[in-house]
Amino acid sequence: MKKRIISLILCAVLCVSLLPMSAFAIETIESVEMDFTVPVAGEVWHKGDSNVKIWGYGVSLDFFAGYSTSSEEVHDGDEFQIGEEYYAIAYFKANDGYMFSDNVTASVGNYRTETAIKGELLEVVVHFPPARWDVGTVYLRVTEPKAGEHPSYIASPESENYHVAREGVAWYEVDDENTIIKAISENDVFEAGKKYAVNVIVVCDDEQRMFTENTNGEVNFKPTEYFDVYNDTEGAVTFIFDALPESKVIDTVSVSLTAPKVGANPALNGTVPANANYKIEGVNWFSDEDGRSLTAKDKYEAGKTYILNVTVTALNGYDFVTDIKGTLNGNELQAMKYPDKVILTKYFTIPEIVIDRVDIGETGIAKENVSTITVDGVKKELKAYMILDSKGNGTNYMRLRDIAALLNGTNAQFDIVWTAEYGTNVYTHTPYTHPNGSEGNIPFHGDQVYAVNHTDTTIDGIATGITSFFITDANGGGHTFLQLRDFGKAFGFNVGYTAERGVFIETDKPYSFAD
Repeated sequence: MKKRIISLILCAVLCVSLLPMSAFAIETIESVEMDFTVPVAGEVWHKGDSNVKIWGYGVSLDFFAGYSTSSEEVHDGDEFQIGEEYYAIAYFKANDGYMFSDNVTASVGNYRTETAIKGELLEVVVHFPPARWDVGTVYLRVTEPKAGEHPSYIASPESENYHVAREGVAWYEVDDENTIIKAISENDVFEAGKKYAVNVIVVCDDEQRMFTENTNGEVNFKPTEYFDVYNDTEGAVTFIFDALPESKVIDTVSVSLTAPKVGANPALNGTVPANANYKIEGVNWFSDEDGRSLTAKDKYEAGKTYILNVTVTALNGYDFVTDIKGTLNGNELQAMKYPDKVILTKYFTIPEIVIDRVDIGETGIAKENVSTITVDGVKKELKAYMILDSKGNGTNYMRLRDIAALLNGTNAQFDIVWTAEYGTNVYTHTPYTHPNGSEGNIPFHGDQVYAVNHTDTTIDGIATGITSFFITDANGGGHTFLQLRDFGKAFGFNVGYTAERGVFIETDKPYSFAD
């Protein structure tokens, strides 16, 4: 019997010797991280384990109590008082297989913490700042994402108790599970069918208030699912928007109205394309000199500058993109988007020189001619068409596109844009970038039938009053002809004639008014 007992003991010793040493190792706890319930003025103390949250493993709460620095222990049901300082004492025990290091530390957020080993327990004392009111709800206004627009990084708080941190707004694309896919930059554009989230960091400004785990947020009057408390005075609101509907946005606004001209009344009405998803709400003209608003009885004066504002609103179901573009009579102009409208703005300076229209009749015969022109000292030949008056005196008219090619690269270079809706538009001091291939090679010869042009040629958006006519080629294309002298007057470069020099152009000199 004795031998059998000894044999069992030896067997047990042998089995134990085969186990790894780690099976009996005790893991040492060097630090403990936890959260304590923060005293909030006006809230009631509820004693219990729920006041402590331990991050990690190997540690359990053994005892917890709260105290006021000016009174005794805080009892269950007591209310935290504004401005009162509180501290909490907690005792923790190490679970089986663990033990506290002699130098163990504990951290509770950013609060001052003291630790001590009391026998087998770890004592943690946490000192809280004076109790403050909970901010409650953080109310924010942000520009909601819309397909085709760039994100806005402006968030407006609805209370003076907090403000948005500098560079505190961020946008993210999220999936159907609200998991972040990627960050959105200011250069990105929101896309239809996708979900986006905005994250706004806020800072508490009220010394008697603080962010707590009970703080929540609202964005554009809708509750948020997430409010992250970084510390007493800083937190972040995250709001996830529904997937964006299919795009119904307007990226360009086009308006037509009568171009300003010396002596004419202001055009106070305009039109938009028939299929436009927007409408004109108002047309206003102002004097740049004194800011006075023009009425229908006013007249444009030579040498004066005027400001045009056209207010446009979107039809139901549509909205303007942030970087909206605008055109007036086919010419690009400044467009500014506001929450409920777009305002188009353009400055017009009426030329000092008045060009009188010449009565050339509705139609007639234009005679082919070749004119030698000296441009800044260089002689060039240009095909022209002459119209004779009742006394047989001829006036040369030159094709506008040939003039553009002739002056390209000089001080008087210009570009031409022609549309069926707006007619001929000239842009000064701009390279000729819209040729049609016929420059210097008019596709017809000999005398031609002309028709007077009733559509005014505009220069930088201003009606010139220049007399012009057009000749139609065999393919139905129209070619605009005008007097070089009139064009020089309207543009501002000098055109002259002497018996010695013939017709000459000086692009670096103003028109001399010499006949």
